Order: sequence, then C-alpha cells, then structure tokens
Amino acid sequence: QQQQQQQSPLQSHRTELKRMTAVVSSAREHSAALVATATTAASTSGRNKTGLHKTLPPIDTTRIKPIQHRAGKAMISIEANGDVLLQASVGDQETERMRISEQGQVVTVQRLCPPEPACTYDAHTLPERYFNKYCYAAQFVSMVRAKTPKITYFSDQAKCMIMENQAPSDVDIKFYSGQRVVLRGSSAILSPSSAAAATSAASSFALSHPNMVSQQSHSQMQMQSKAGQAVAASTGCVTLSRALVESGGDVACPDWAKSLVAHTRICLSQCAAAEKLQSGSSVDVFPFTFGKRPASSKSPRTRTDVGNSGGKTATASATGTRALPSVPHHPHHHHH
Repeated sequence: QQQQQQQSPLQSHRTELKRMTAVVSSAREHSAALVATATTAASTSGRNKTGLHKTLPPIDTTRIKPIQHRAGKAMISIEANGDVLLQASVGDQETERMRISEQGQVVTVQRLCPPEPACTYDAHTLPERYFNKYCYAAQFVSMVRAKTPKITYFSDQAKCMIMENQAPSDVDIKFYSGQRVVLRGSSAILSPSSAAAATSAASSFALSHPNMVSQQSHSQMQMQSKAGQAVAASTGCVTLSRALVESGGDVACPDWAKSLVAHTRICLSQCAAAEKLQSGSSVDVFPFTFGKRPASSKSPRTRTDVGNSGGKTATASATGTRALPSVPHHPHHHHH
C-alpha cells in the first residue's frame, strides 16, 4: 500500500507532463497556421497592389522638347532632361512638387508648405493618393507627343507628319493648296481648306459604325453620316473611318476628298518605308525628315506645332494642344 501511495504522485506528474506537452504542441500548430494565413494575405495584398499599379498609364518623354502648361493653380511642364514636373500652388505660394522621370519609373514628391523632406517612389510603391496626378501627367505627355512630329515627309503635293504618340499615331497632312487630312484615333478628317480643318479638328468625332446612317448635331455644325462618311454642312469637311482610308479600298466621298485619300495613302506608304529603314539603325535618328518641297509651293500658314519650338520652351496655350482638365488635387497627407 505504501508503494502504491509512492507511485501515485509520480504517475500524476507524468500525466500532467503529457498534458502540458499536448498543449504546447497544439499552440505551435495554431501559431504556424496563423503565420501561414498572414503570409497568404500579405502575398494576395501584394498581388492586388501590383495589379493596381499595372493600370498606371505609361509615361515617355523621349525626344519631347521643353513645354509648360498652366491649369488653374497648377503648372505642369516637361523639362530639358525629360522630367515631368507638376507644381501645385495656393495663391503665390507653391505647396507641393511632383517630379516624374523620363520613363515614368521614378516619382519624387515634396511638400513645400509646410516644408517636408522629399519622398521618392518607384512605379510599384507610389501611394494611391498620387495616382490621379500621375495619370494627369501621362495624359499631358500623350497630348504633347500627339503634336510632336516623328517623321516628316515632303511630297510634291503636301507635307506629311507622323506624330510621336503611341500607335495608331496621329497623322497630319497639310497640302500646299490649303487642304488638309488629319488621322486621329479611328477617324480621318478631310477638309477642303485650312480654316475648315481648324474648325473640324476642334470638333472631331469618330464613326461608331462604317455604314451608320444618322443625323446628329455637333457644336454649331450639322453632321450627316452615310456609307462610312460624315459631312459637316458648315465647313464641308468629310470624316471617314481611318481603317477605310488606310485599307486601300474604294471610298464613297466627294471627288476632291477622293484625291486627298489617294495622296494620303501614298504619303503613309512612303513614311512607313522610311520608318522601317531608319528603325534598323543603332542610333536614334528621329525626328526624321525626307523628301523635298517643290520650289513653287508655299507652306500653309499654320501655328507652330507643340514640341517643335526650336529649343525654346513652348507654352501649351499658344499651340493646338487639345484641352486638358484641371490638375487633380488630393487631401493633404504627411509622410512618415
């Protein structure tokens, strides 16, 4: 009986030890599960953020000359080194400055009122509160590129300019006779005179269907669309599907417009061949100009193109740049 009493505490101790071991093992398993859950959540969050940043539009100021544009209380400019600079102000006091690198990969933000150290981000760490301003800068760069010639071709009838914006690039063909063809987006705008071209360019529109038949009011003009063409009653301009003009097929339009379409195709073919030839070079040869204007012709009287200011800083308000909205603002945040 004494031996049984002596063994009882020992067995009790062993039982308690086993119970504690089981508790520790269970705690370890639970902790490992929590760590795995946290890791999965962090990974998913990282993927979401990466996916969100992938939606940021590209920025590329290669070959773009310096230019400034004021929008309300903000100034946006492309500098000589290719950086895009956005400056926000309240009254005469500059409050914040955002600088974006030439390829859009490095963004530096600095609050000036109150003064704070500059913060530098890359395209994957830029805080979401700066997305609107980044997108605004990308839109501005895109518009400037759409007015900056990459290839210029002088034919016997016209000056053809292929612009720097992403494909399909804008094309501006100015005929020495005063007629003009502008390819922008999915539309081709043909105008019988330079004055009509200016009006039509300001009110350009795209056909939703090549065989659409409708009546629609646009600004101060009445548009009539039929058989893939649209005619502006007040200017005489004709708007066609760009694909139709570039395809080489028959186009239903007035005779004067047919001659413009025919020469437009010649210009596009010459420019495509020249670009293919120059793109094989290891040296950046763009902007590239070829051909020769006839001695008897005169260049149409038009305003200077954006980005073609002869090395001087151009001002967007003095050019044909399409209107930009106001620079987006975000609530003030302090950097930590």
